[in-house]
Amino acid sequence: MPKHAPRDWNAADEEATRVVSPQETRVVSGDTAEYQPVPPARQQSQAASDVPVTQTMRRAPQQQAYRPNVAPVESPAQQPFSPNAQAAQREPVRRGGAGAAWLLKLIAVVLRLCAIALAALVVANAFNIGPLRIRLVEITSTVASWIPDGLSGSLVYQTPFGGVLRGDFVAVAVAFFIVDWLLSRKARELRDR
Repeated sequence: MPKHAPRDWNAADEEATRVVSPQETRVVSGDTAEYQPVPPARQQSQAASDVPVTQTMRRAPQQQAYRPNVAPVESPAQQPFSPNAQAAQREPVRRGGAGAAWLLKLIAVVLRLCAIALAALVVANAFNIGPLRIRLVEITSTVASWIPDGLSGSLVYQTPFGGVLRGDFVAVAVAFFIVDWLLSRKARELRDR
């Protein structure tokens, strides 16, 4: 029988099932097979020397969120939705603002129609339309007379379709569209006041 084996079989069962941590045991002799329990007083000093010191993060005690005591307040009286009531709450439109808004809207529509007509004229001039070409040249010369002299005829380019691209008409049409947008926006502002 080996030297380190206990003689009592019940004690051997208890010793075999007992969980031992490294801080509780020490080697008595050079033989690594012999372990003996460490007394509790020495256990703390040995644990301090065996285990490195670690810092632990301490949590602050949790506090309950502050909830002020609020007195109950009555909710406002509920009213059913009525579209006529909202229209009555709006400020009345001033007559001068409504008239100016209507006039600006009218000018914007006229400028938009002129810009669309100029764009259609640019497309028609870009193609060779055969026998109607004479009539198209008459209309183009009439419209070109309304454009300022510095811009009229300055941006004309030949197209591969047998016609010409009237850049002056394109520039005026773009300007008309921009002014139309600005006037429509201003009319909307005057109407909403």
